[in-house]
Amino acid sequence: MGINIVHRRRDKEAQVLAPIDRLLDDLAVCLDRLATLSATKADMAVLGELRRRIKQAAKASPLPIGTVVAAIEAYERTALPDDYVTKLAADTSGEILQLCRQQGAGVEAVRAAIDAVQGLIKPLLNK
Repeated sequence: MGINIVHRRRDKEAQVLAPIDRLLDDLAVCLDRLATLSATKADMAVLGELRRRIKQAAKASPLPIGTVVAAIEAYERTALPDDYVTKLAADTSGEILQLCRQQGAGVEAVRAAIDAVQGLIKPLLNK
């Protein structure tokens, strides 16, 4: 009887954690695509949708998923203006180049947050 209870609890945990793990995998794929771009707000539209879904999932999970959401929001603040190419030619202060650098750092911060949360999820799913 005791073994069955443990298995049911693990099954319930897996039912909650598996969709979150899939969302984080989707986010990683999206980040890989964005990492190859100088991302504008239009490019980050898919990322915003994933952020909303992850934020919703965070409410049902005891895991520190809020760190992923915070990292995504910080990355979204580095979005380049849609006309950044023309602004880049006239940018003497280096503001556009600084945003590009921040995007690279933002991608790595989100990836680190994903890895940290998935590091907690994977052992629970593999039991």
